Amino acid sequence: MGHFFNGRALGRWIGDRFRERTRAYRWENFPIHCLAQVVVGLMVVHWRLQYGSLPEPVYLIGALLFSILFWRVPTGDFRRNQLHLAGQTVIAFLGFVQEFLFIYLFLLLVGQAVLLFKIRPALFWIGVYSAIAVWGTLLHHTGGPLLPAVRAILVAVGFIFSGILSNRIAYERRVKQDIRGLLTEISEANARLREYIGQSRFLAVVEDHNRLARELHNSLGHRLTVAIVQVEGAGRLMEKDPSQADTMLKTVHGQLTAGLNELRDTIKALSTPEINADNLAPALRQYISEFSGDSGIALHVQLMDVPGFVSESECLTVYRAVQEGLTNMREHSQPVNIWLSLDVGDDTMVLTMRQDGQEFDPSIGYGFGLPGMQERALQIGGALEVTKPAQDEVLVIFTLPVGARARERVWSNGQSSSL
Repeated sequence: MGHFFNGRALGRWIGDRFRERTRAYRWENFPIHCLAQVVVGLMVVHWRLQYGSLPEPVYLIGALLFSILFWRVPTGDFRRNQLHLAGQTVIAFLGFVQEFLFIYLFLLLVGQAVLLFKIRPALFWIGVYSAIAVWGTLLHHTGGPLLPAVRAILVAVGFIFSGILSNRIAYERRVKQDIRGLLTEISEANARLREYIGQSRFLAVVEDHNRLARELHNSLGHRLTVAIVQVEGAGRLMEKDPSQADTMLKTVHGQLTAGLNELRDTIKALSTPEINADNLAPALRQYISEFSGDSGIALHVQLMDVPGFVSESECLTVYRAVQEGLTNMREHSQPVNIWLSLDVGDDTMVLTMRQDGQEFDPSIGYGFGLPGMQERALQIGGALEVTKPAQDEVLVIFTLPVGARARERVWSNGQSSSL
């Protein structure tokens, strides 16, 4: 049992050491290293066929050392790669001095130089190997079944083939690295986009809360203040002038009723259901129908179907703008008719509201609570335009970017914030 546990512990230790050694190994090199080993094996087989016996031990040891160095993973450091290749070159040259068949190793070194270095260093090493091959083929190893010129041509063809194959492999690796880099950039851009969307939603909620707080302070706070003053006055006049006190209490009742309605509208705005491209148009129609029934204002509506590329935040912005615009038109203009349309293009969404109520001067921003809509427009990179197309008419145009245009704006904001 003790041996069993010791054996299992030894197996774990070997596995841990193997993982540690291979953690930095680029497994994409594995087929190349196997191919190199096949070439070394072909050299040994060629030797056996030519001489009828295996190479001497010193040559086998040299081939083994060359293979070990070839299997070592390049570090990526230029100087260390140069030393690594120089060591292999020395082994190949010492063998080539004694035996021409070591030219196989130079075929491998040509390919390795192309994989390891850029053009200029690779050409330097290929020049060195070509000079050695020419010297050995034409001047040193002149004997053999083939003429030196024929062998030189075969060697040149082998060098060219090895260089082209290695260059193709290097090109595919660069393409893969570029793709990985692009995927990394896309992932980072997507993370920034998600972060920006989250911040936009948070800011939109904060802006809604601030706007509703201002409206409650300006409207409901004013009505409650008036009601308190009237109640205090009615209490003092209850015995002296009952009729005046009754009138003041009716005023209080009217103020509280109006304040309650405003509070209900605010709560309804806060409890808006989830709005997206699929349900924006139906949600607007439902809200407009309820608004028309409560206010008695005739609404003439034209709504386009919203395509799927419009985001939830953009749909919610339009929904809020309709709520805000209609509510403020009812409170400040008392129109008889309101014309509302929603047009959606490839990169913009345009909300148009026109009413025939009380006239005002758009240049001073009176009525309609325009600051809230203006804030929405600025927040999303859109625009708000208020004009008077005719007497006793006001036209409000709310434009916002959607789709690709909105994404371009998010990307530009993300890049500018990172600079």
